[in-house]
Amino acid sequence: MRTARETLKHTPKISVVIPCYNYGHYLAQAIESVLSQSFENFELIVCDDGSTDNTREVAHSFRDSRIVYLHQQNIGVPSAHNLGLHKARGKYFCPLDADDWWLKSSKLEYQYAVLESDPSRVMTYASASVYPYDTKKRDLKRSWPSGHIFQELLLGDFIAFGTIMVPTDLARRVGFDERVPYMQDYPFKLKIAALGRVEFWDETVMAYRQHAQSVSKSAIRLRENAIEVINMLRVEPYLHLAPKKIWRQALSSQHFACGKEYELVGDLMKAKSHHLSALKQWPLNWKAIALLKGIQLGGLLGQARSLKKFLTRGNA
Repeated sequence: MRTARETLKHTPKISVVIPCYNYGHYLAQAIESVLSQSFENFELIVCDDGSTDNTREVAHSFRDSRIVYLHQQNIGVPSAHNLGLHKARGKYFCPLDADDWWLKSSKLEYQYAVLESDPSRVMTYASASVYPYDTKKRDLKRSWPSGHIFQELLLGDFIAFGTIMVPTDLARRVGFDERVPYMQDYPFKLKIAALGRVEFWDETVMAYRQHAQSVSKSAIRLRENAIEVINMLRVEPYLHLAPKKIWRQALSSQHFACGKEYELVGDLMKAKSHHLSALKQWPLNWKAIALLKGIQLGGLLGQARSLKKFLTRGNA
C-alpha cells in the first residue's frame, strides 16, 4: 500500500481505478479480484469520494505496493474517476466500481494484448453477470458488436462499464462529465466509441451487483440522465456520426423506457408525458402508442368505477 506521493520503480502498463463512496463492505472483494489478475504490471488507484465508513481502512489493509489510495471531499463518482485519471500512469485505463468484481483472472492480460496488437482500436469490452439483490444471478452474455459501434451504442447502452479497457490518453481527452451524476459512464463510452474501432471479447469477465434501490427510483434517474446525455451529444463533433433518424430513435427509446419506469411506481401523468415524447421523436414507436392507450383506458376505467361507487351510495 502506498500513498499518492510515493512512486513505483517502474511505470505500470495499466491503471485500474476504483471510485468508492461508502462501499467499504464491498471494496475488499473488488480489490482482491484485481490483485488476482495474471497480468501483474498494473497500479490500482482507489479514489475515496469522501466516504464516512471504513473505506480508508479497507484500502490500507492490503499490503501491496501497486495500490494507491486517494481521498477527496464528497463531490461525486464522476469527479472521483477524473481524479484517478489525473493520477494514472499506465498506458491503459480500466474502471471498476467498488461494489463489483472481476470474474476472469486473464482480463487485463487479454485486453492489453488486444489493444497493443492494433492501435486503431480505442476500446475493448466484454460481457458481465448481474447479481440481483433478491434473485439468482443473470448472465448478460451474448454476441455484442465490434467495429464502429457509435450508432448501436446510441440506441442503447449495452457495455458493462467495468469490463472496458481504454488507452489512458483517450480517456483523459474524453473525461467524465460531472454534470451527469447517475450515468457518467454512458457519455464516456459514447465519446470513446466516436473516436474509432471497438473490440468485443466474448467472455463474461465481471460481476455487477444490483442493489434494491437500483430497481425503482434510481432506474428513473438513469433513464432521465440517458435522455440528457443524448441531447447533450447532439452537437458536433458527434452529430454527424449518426443520421437524424438514429438520434430521434434513440431519444424515443429512452423516453419510452422512462415512461415504463414511471408506470411501475404509479406516476401515470409522468408516464404519459414520456410516452408522448417518445411518439414525438419517433411516431412509429408502436410500443409507446400501445402503452399510452393503456394509460388512457386505465384512466377511463378508474373514472367509471368512481362513478359507480357514487351512484351506489346515492341509491342506498
